[in-house]
Amino acid sequence: MTPWPSSSPRNERPSGGSQRETPRDAQGQIQSQPTYKPIDKRVLEERLVALGITDKQLLSDTSAFREMRAALVHEKARPSSKDTSVNYTAQDEAAKAIALMERVESALRALPPVTGRI
Repeated sequence: MTPWPSSSPRNERPSGGSQRETPRDAQGQIQSQPTYKPIDKRVLEERLVALGITDKQLLSDTSAFREMRAALVHEKARPSSKDTSVNYTAQDEAAKAIALMERVESALRALPPVTGRI
């Protein structure tokens, strides 16, 4: 296998040391970053609050959903004779999750429309 020649575009680095150019609009002004970025890594309840949902019961149910989902996803196989924890079925929890997501959707639809630039 021969290495890429040094004149190959793959090996060239952009001048100025920056790998990405700053996004600019038609007038040459620097564009601001979208406002949704700060909530990307937050847990679901915090995202809902950031979007304007304040219903305490909905936020509490969302927290329970997150915890149950984590428990089901990271479930470990154990002999039933040694398992003293409460048993949950994925089908029942899936039905609850669907109902919760429908409530979240209706709560988001009830919010006033967003105006301005994103």
